[in-house]
Amino acid sequence: RGLGTQLQQAQSLAPTFVTLWIGNNDALAAATSGLVIEGVTLTPLAAFEADYRTIVANLTGVGAQLAMATIPPVTAIPFVTAVSPVIFVDPASGTQFFAIGPDGAPVGPDDFLLLTAAELLAQGIGVPVSLGGTGEPLPDTAVLSAEEASQIQNRVNGYNDVIRTVAAE
Repeated sequence: RGLGTQLQQAQSLAPTFVTLWIGNNDALAAATSGLVIEGVTLTPLAAFEADYRTIVANLTGVGAQLAMATIPPVTAIPFVTAVSPVIFVDPASGTQFFAIGPDGAPVGPDDFLLLTAAELLAQGIGVPVSLGGTGEPLPDTAVLSAEEASQIQNRVNGYNDVIRTVAAE
């Protein structure tokens, strides 16, 4: 609203102490969209490091002491974990039935159904015909595969390495 960026506003206050906890949103879009797209839903590591160093230099440049926090696993939030990929368990045999993933095959036990999948499952999408569903697969935007979750966590680990390195400097 005409007062400059958040960083400019912080500098104008000449703080003596700042808690710096940023970076969650650099990976959160990938986790909540089910789409890992470099530079779109996932910030490149080099860009994150350049921005982080700029922020730290500007805040310490006005005399602020910093407490820096790392980023927790963004795939541990309820938006990612609230909906189980197991949609039915046969009480007689204990056999688990998994939702139908974007490729038409059942999602794996290490995959995540995003919160957006709940409404689709209620409509029968992602549910096999044999269980009363449509048999249509869930869209990619409703599923975060184990591979995608691993890519996101690896990037968060990289962000945290940057944060720790800059803090040590």
